[in-house]
Amino acid sequence: MPDYMFNRIFIALILIPIVFVAVYIGYIPFLVFICGICFLSAFEFWLLASKMGFVPRKTFGNVSIILIILSIFFNNLKIASVVSNEATALVFTLSVILLFVCEIIRCDIRTAIPSLAITFLGIIYLGWLPGHFLLIRDLRPDGFKLTLLLLITVWISDSAAYFFGSAYGSRRLSIISPKKSVEGAIASVCASLVTIFFAKIFFMNFLRSADVFFLGVLTSVSAQFGDLAESLIKRSAGVKDSSNLLKEHGGILDKLDSFIFAAPVFYYYIKFFVL
Repeated sequence: MPDYMFNRIFIALILIPIVFVAVYIGYIPFLVFICGICFLSAFEFWLLASKMGFVPRKTFGNVSIILIILSIFFNNLKIASVVSNEATALVFTLSVILLFVCEIIRCDIRTAIPSLAITFLGIIYLGWLPGHFLLIRDLRPDGFKLTLLLLITVWISDSAAYFFGSAYGSRRLSIISPKKSVEGAIASVCASLVTIFFAKIFFMNFLRSADVFFLGVLTSVSAQFGDLAESLIKRSAGVKDSSNLLKEHGGILDKLDSFIFAAPVFYYYIKFFVL
């Protein structure tokens, strides 16, 4: 077996149990896990932004990301009721005002607007959007099952897109990511549908047939757009991976990218159409 394949398998065998345990326990351990993943992803994002010529306010962005994730967690547990359960809105509002204040004090006309834009993008991209994982995990009574379903569905659909696209792909899906094909994208949707169908049969009988279809399609499509969104960022920065932290797996952001869009889409569908 080639060394790079061995390393990929070895790292996967380490990561999968860690993710499963964090999801299974939930509550504070899962919060810490999400905070850690988002913090490391933000570090990679700021690095990519810097390579594109931006000057992100890293410390401010990191603090805001962690505060947004914490506010989502506490809001969902109704612990933040002292502020009418609007802690996340408070964090967003203060982030906007304070970041503008910081730029006014710096008074660097050349970098002010780009710095504001890229910092706000990082806060939303790696704070607000992944924070929906906490909302999914806390759905009662099936938060653990639903979180696991999202993880497994995205992993399987991503793998189907890669292997089927590598074997049969002939039509490019997007110039942003030349290796992705239309055939792989279709295989991803099909794999997502099959995964959720079997989940309905074995441990999620509360899902309707319509839920299987819409959830399968929406999860796969949103995951693929999440992957393409990160590819757009990396292509703009002129790099292949967000970092080499995970060796052949790339960086943390490379592992998170598909879930950044899939988690909110999955959550809102479950929230409004299933529960």
